[in-house]
Amino acid sequence: MAQTADLRVLGQLDCATGQYSATLQLRASGATSFSIGTSSLFLNYDPTSLTFTSYQSQNFDANTLCSGQPLWDVHSFDGSTPGSFNLTISLNSSTISCPLITNTAWVSIGTITFTVLNPDGNPALLYNPAFSSFNAVPANNGLIQVSLGQVTGVNQAGVLRCAPPCSISLAADAGSCIPATNSYTLSGTVAIGNTTQAGVATITAGTSQTVGYAPGTSSIPFSFTGLISDGLQHTVTVSNPSCGSALATYTAPASCSCIPPTLSQAISTPATCNGTAIQATASVRFVSSGGDRYSITPTNQIPTPYSNSVALVNGTGLLGNLPNPTTPETYLIRVYQGSNTCFIDRFVVLQSQVCDCPASSCLQIVVTQIR
Repeated sequence: MAQTADLRVLGQLDCATGQYSATLQLRASGATSFSIGTSSLFLNYDPTSLTFTSYQSQNFDANTLCSGQPLWDVHSFDGSTPGSFNLTISLNSSTISCPLITNTAWVSIGTITFTVLNPDGNPALLYNPAFSSFNAVPANNGLIQVSLGQVTGVNQAGVLRCAPPCSISLAADAGSCIPATNSYTLSGTVAIGNTTQAGVATITAGTSQTVGYAPGTSSIPFSFTGLISDGLQHTVTVSNPSCGSALATYTAPASCSCIPPTLSQAISTPATCNGTAIQATASVRFVSSGGDRYSITPTNQIPTPYSNSVALVNGTGLLGNLPNPTTPETYLIRVYQGSNTCFIDRFVVLQSQVCDCPASSCLQIVVTQIR
């Protein structure tokens, strides 16, 4: 039966190093298995796309033992001429050879390593059958040859280019506060680029959800419901084993659920007199429940917002050491609960004090108005 060998090049691009490896392989074309003797391979390639870097033998070398005997020499190769590579493998026997060549598995001869010069180029890495030959065993005499069957190289543009790295980002938008639950829905989109394989993205906004995607996916919508409205800044994140992670910040809507505080007392106390001298001792005070902060301001001023207001202590608030108004002056007591939008207001009038009696003959009278 005729001994016929198929040849192929198994290419592999290493994007981390920018190198392209080409493993030279052979197998039997048909059912007839055989061994080879001293042989030569000649390949051509595009020198504008690749440049030779190194060669490493895989089989048919000094490490290959045939019946326990080291019958193969170290591979002899020449890659010094741009665009060509030739290899000689030498067997020091005319009767024994190994490994056996069958049609069930490819046998690697060796691997050529190139540096990629032009990622858009075509390697055009092809065997030259006119200068490639395999001696048959037994004989190994240069006269009896193994025929060449199918000979395949790498002749395709694009195999030298690495895919762009995967990218990931996201945007999120908080909806309006829902008064019945004091909650909101967070909606957004994950943008993902260069997804050549299926994968999953894990999105976290307090709780986490995992979303699968198909190759070529560019966007992944998501939403979280039932998030508590608190008016604060929050972070939503997305992670993917291949593309890394990204985050976005957003501001939740302010609380829209309000149980306003109550005011049980709102009292103004006029300034005191020292004879005919009026003291800066007027005050406005109150007692409340259910509140946490407060402000007391004349009605001709803007009430102090929640963030800058005064913390309540034991439900009481006081604005003291006020000067005596020349005419009755109205003050606004505002008691907050949790936010700038949840409060109760109460107006109280601070009366003007008149001090027209000498201290030696007057008995001080304090008038308090409760409203």
